[in-house]
Amino acid sequence: MISRRKLQRWTNSGTANQEEARDTHREIRDELSEGSLQGVSESLEFTTYLQGSYRNTTMVYDSGDVDILVIRTDTYHADFSEAPATSTKVAPTRNPRQMFEEHAEGVYRTLQAQYGTRNVEREEKAIDVETDDLPLGADVVPCLQYRRFWSRHPGNHMKGIVFWADDGAKIVNFPQRHRIMGERFNKWCDGNYKATIRLFKNFRNALVERGTVDKEVAPSYFIECLLSNVEVTNIAEDDIRERVEGILHELESDAEDEFPEYTVQHGMQPLFGERTTQWDAAKAQEFIEASHTLYNGD
Repeated sequence: MISRRKLQRWTNSGTANQEEARDTHREIRDELSEGSLQGVSESLEFTTYLQGSYRNTTMVYDSGDVDILVIRTDTYHADFSEAPATSTKVAPTRNPRQMFEEHAEGVYRTLQAQYGTRNVEREEKAIDVETDDLPLGADVVPCLQYRRFWSRHPGNHMKGIVFWADDGAKIVNFPQRHRIMGERFNKWCDGNYKATIRLFKNFRNALVERGTVDKEVAPSYFIECLLSNVEVTNIAEDDIRERVEGILHELESDAEDEFPEYTVQHGMQPLFGERTTQWDAAKAQEFIEASHTLYNGD
C-alpha cells in the first residue's frame, strides 16, 4: 500500500515552477503584440490568457508545456439555441471559421518570425513552441470569443472560447468559468480539492512510468474534471487514506453505470462521450482501476 508520506508528497506541486509559466506567457504575449500578427488586418485585436494546470495551480512535476490562449476580441461567435430571439438584437461575426483561420494564421506567422520556423509547429489543436528563448515550452491556442446566450435573461451570456481543429471539429470551452469553479470546489472541500487533483495526476504519472497505462488514457484535464464530480465530503476528508479510498470507491461505483451525469469542471458540457473533447468512459474506468491497484500494491 502506498505510504502516507508518498501520498502527502503527491498532493504538492513539487518542482513545477509557476513563475516560469507566467514568464513564458508574458514573453509570448509581448512578442505577439510587437509582431502585430503578421499578414492579417490591422484592425484585428486580441488578448492572451494563461490556462491549464499552471493557471489553476494543479500542476505537478513534469506538467509539460504551458497552455496559452490567444483570443481574438474584435469579433465573436455565439450560441443562440436557448435564446433565438436574442439573435436579432445581437450581431456576432457572420463567418466565424474564416475569422478564426485569419487569426490563427497571424499568430502562427508571428511566432515563427519571432522564434524561428524550426521552433514553431502548427499541430492539430495548438501551435507548439519549443525554444531555449523561453523558460518553458508552450502550446499556443488561437481562438475567438464565444458567447452562450440564455432564454431567461435576454442579452445575458456565458463567456467562453471557440476554435476549430485541423480535422474541422469545432471546439467550445469556458476556461474562465473552469478556473472559477475550481476555486469554489477548493473552498467547499476545505482546501483539499486542488491537492487531490495533484495526487491523482501523480497516480497517472506513476502508472505511465511503470508502463501500466498510456498517458493518453487519462489526460490531466479529464482527471481534473473527473474529480469535480466526486462528493465534497469525500474530498474534504482530512485523513488522506480515507480520502483516497472514499474517492476510489465512489468512482468505481459510478463507473458501473458509466458515470451518469458527469460534467466537465465548468459544468457546461458532459465529460463523457464520443466527441474529441470528451473522455471515453472505458479509458476512465481503466485509469481508476489501475490507480486502485497501484494504491493497494505499491
